[in-house]
Amino acid sequence: RIESDPAEFGGETNLYGVNLVDGNVGAVSTYSILNSQGVTYFASERGIYRIKSGRGPAEYISYPIQEYWKGLNQARLQYMVAFELGGPGNEVGFLASTDTQTTNNVALIWNPYLEAWSIFRSEAGYMTHSYGCRYINSIGQKITMLGGYDGKVYQAWGDDNNDVGYLDKAASAVVSEISTGMLDFGWPGLKRLKKMWLEIQLNATVSFQVLVEVLGGIVRNITPFTVTASAEGDKLSIDFIFDTSVFGANDTPEQIQKKKSIKGRKFRFTFIERAETQPHTLNSMEFLFKLQGHKFSASQ
Repeated sequence: RIESDPAEFGGETNLYGVNLVDGNVGAVSTYSILNSQGVTYFASERGIYRIKSGRGPAEYISYPIQEYWKGLNQARLQYMVAFELGGPGNEVGFLASTDTQTTNNVALIWNPYLEAWSIFRSEAGYMTHSYGCRYINSIGQKITMLGGYDGKVYQAWGDDNNDVGYLDKAASAVVSEISTGMLDFGWPGLKRLKKMWLEIQLNATVSFQVLVEVLGGIVRNITPFTVTASAEGDKLSIDFIFDTSVFGANDTPEQIQKKKSIKGRKFRFTFIERAETQPHTLNSMEFLFKLQGHKFSASQ
């Protein structure tokens, strides 16, 4: 990092000094270095890092998706590209290659407010893009633009104010995937997961697949389920009547309960959606579990 350093140069303000950001990690791709909202992001061989303070160390932020990171084409990490997304979330994205792919075919999206990752990929091969950026159009909308290997430019990741349609112009679904890190629910010992509650905000019918991975590599599949948005209704305003009016579908979170008995020490949850649907938001997850094992008693 190069910056003005008057103290080092006797008060001169037109001289610059070179300061080491972090001696333990470095960027694997120059195109993966991105400054967004005062925070610098970059990809290393281990994962994604961010730097909040110019004189602080780099912070490793991709540990929730570290297992997915291992499945990327490691030989193509040098071609990873970082970009800012349009829309209100101030999200940043990284284009990467999976497995043996020779082009960038997956997008890793980081939400700085939720401190969470989303993974977007297309099983039909429609997520192959070489570059991304945020573009402000003539009416002030912030739009995510992606450059394809076919020489065309596409709009992506629309929001309520900007419907971008389908990227491939063929109504092909793009898979969205959300994965947690290994969770121990505050108890390091054995436990049995009994139930899980999800709160999802959506305005269309969406189907989800949920995978639960137990520490040690065992993966269980929860029966896929469909969530339907509530019917249209009134907004909460001066015309809202309690016990009569209802909230509009765009503002209504839906709660779902799923039963699954799984025993383990730590659990990782992955939510996958493959349909051609409108955007949705996973607001919260809650779990019911029972402690396992016997208590020690004094000998007689």
